[in-house]
Amino acid sequence: MSKPQYVFVDSQLAQMLAPRADELKAKGVGPIYCWSGVSHLDATTRKNIRELGDPRPSPARVQEVIDGVDIHNLGPESDGTIFFTSG
Repeated sequence: MSKPQYVFVDSQLAQMLAPRADELKAKGVGPIYCWSGVSHLDATTRKNIRELGDPRPSPARVQEVIDGVDIHNLGPESDGTIFFTSG
């Protein structure tokens, strides 16, 4: 079983997972974030799912990525992140 540190969902999946959020947390799954907001959803979903907020980075942050800020120490033994989806 995988234990993702974060889960990102749309509002439909948020409603499906919200009732099971405590169960997932007990199994080591990190917080669930909804990128489309939860303010329009039921109370259980609003309680158990976090809003991601505005996913658009600032121009300054975009420039940092372009400039390679904070990547000077990356190498073959650096930690990595795996993103996976069902599709």
